[in-house]
Amino acid sequence: MEVSMAANFLAGSILVVLGLLVVIAGAVMVNNLFAKYWKPVKIAAFYTSPSVITTPMQTTQLAEDKIKSTSKTK
Repeated sequence: MEVSMAANFLAGSILVVLGLLVVIAGAVMVNNLFAKYWKPVKIAAFYTSPSVITTPMQTTQLAEDKIKSTSKTK
């Protein structure tokens, strides 16, 4: 491989990578704009039940109950 061919290959590789970075950055920008201003379209919306644990206090109470139940079995 001659030096000029190697230099052209290196320059081409660098330009391809920079081009891909620009395309990826553009895709991220467009995605962020759509996510900010576009309302999601719901084709089939299913009912989802609310979470069992809704507050940190309930989480703490469940953890304490779990600890009490495991200490009783020992």
